[in-house]
Amino acid sequence: MKSLNLPLIFGETASALMQIDNLNSELAAAMAEPFKLLATAYGEKRRHNQKTSFWEDKIKSVKARTANQEMQVKHLEEVRLRLNTRI
Repeated sequence: MKSLNLPLIFGETASALMQIDNLNSELAAAMAEPFKLLATAYGEKRRHNQKTSFWEDKIKSVKARTANQEMQVKHLEEVRLRLNTRI
């Protein structure tokens, strides 16, 4: 009689082990999800910072060019005034 129950017990054990393995896989996937979200958030923040830095550099460059052009205009106006006084 015991020999008849052994296959049933082994079958149930195998089924239980498969269920445990499936649950462990689900648990591992669930535990990895917050890390994926965190990595995604840090990646987005990094991209945002890079874009911000790019545009800040562009603004500085434009401001520097504008200041240079303003100095050139001022110099040319002074030269024109001196030439007008000579004439």
